[in-house]
Amino acid sequence: MSNNTLSLTSLECSDLINWIAYNKHGVALNKTQMQKLLYMAYGTYLSTTDNKLFTDDSPKAWPFGPVFPRVNKYFSPGVIPDVTCLPIYKFEADRIAFNIINDVVKKFHNKSAMSLSEWSHQEGGPWHKTVYEEGEAKWNKEISDDLIKNYFPKYEQ
Repeated sequence: MSNNTLSLTSLECSDLINWIAYNKHGVALNKTQMQKLLYMAYGTYLSTTDNKLFTDDSPKAWPFGPVFPRVNKYFSPGVIPDVTCLPIYKFEADRIAFNIINDVVKKFHNKSAMSLSEWSHQEGGPWHKTVYEEGEAKWNKEISDDLIKNYFPKYEQ
């Protein structure tokens, strides 16, 4: 989106993921599940639009997979945002973002934290390439958008 007043934040996207998982699917996400679903939405949006879903946080390579540090700090499992607190007008302005987030949650809300971490650790994936590109593990390194963009499929509506 070019209009910065409507730019989404990582916390707004995580709140929407959290709200959809709980209110549409009856699932209270833990931190690992939240991080992986947010990463999937971020990657799918990036590969589809060539733009970042949000610019206030970037995925870092942590031991259990990609983590958005800002969301990790502020996300509290079991605390579900009230729908009136969600910036619906921003998601209405970016229907692709809303649809991607909704579809990611629909497809993956029932996956365990362990299975999502295993998925994010796949050899050849962005996290794996970032951590092991020179043989020695590198933690907290930013996962490049180019690696992410080339890994995720484009979203088909």
